Amino acid sequence: MKIFTIADIHGRSNWKDFADISRLLRLDNIKPEYDKYIFLGDYVDSYEETDAVILFNLKLIIEFKHKYPNNVVLLLGNHDLQYMFSINIHGCSGVRLRAYHELHKVFNDNKHLFQPVYQIDKYIFSHAGISTVWLNVLKLYKPLEDSSISEYITSLFDEYYLRLFDVGSSRGGYCKSGGIFWADKSDTTAWMLPNYHQIVGHHSVELAPYTHALDDNSSITYVDNNKTGIYELEI
Repeated sequence: MKIFTIADIHGRSNWKDFADISRLLRLDNIKPEYDKYIFLGDYVDSYEETDAVILFNLKLIIEFKHKYPNNVVLLLGNHDLQYMFSINIHGCSGVRLRAYHELHKVFNDNKHLFQPVYQIDKYIFSHAGISTVWLNVLKLYKPLEDSSISEYITSLFDEYYLRLFDVGSSRGGYCKSGGIFWADKSDTTAWMLPNYHQIVGHHSVELAPYTHALDDNSSITYVDNNKTGIYELEI
């Protein structure tokens, strides 16, 4: 399976210039080069792009998902949550107040197209990553039992369990470790999830992609470099 991941777009337009995405957007009835195009969240908020450009790219990404529903995966980032839910609960830097109501409508009209996490066997894709400390907190609320990690976290997201949105002390919060939308690189490396390979955005790494490995079966790869956020892999 060939995977193409795109991290932290923040309103930029360069995502559609990579690989065969431009071709897929322009033409019909053609086979995608990759089995999955996984967007790692943070589609909005920018200190460079205008409200109009941010909104246009978000709508185009949603159109891409509609056109290739089985190939395109749309994950949520911390910057997206304040528009999908409430700025009072999920507020973070760079919020576009003048565009807030329109972005809120776009996210909620298409809420069914977005998800918190995506998993293929032992590979887990999310915005900020999963730490063992944070996952153990969730298990106190609801046992993991026989579910996959992605199914488990998605069920909690559907219940709108607030501990999903934990912010750790390294990001200015009050929790020991941030959650899947807010975890800092220090959280996910110090308390690495064993026996899984994670691919995440959220953390701008100058020499991305950067992989931190615990052993051959446990790693986390940070792919956001604040420019392209592109990472390709085969599973």
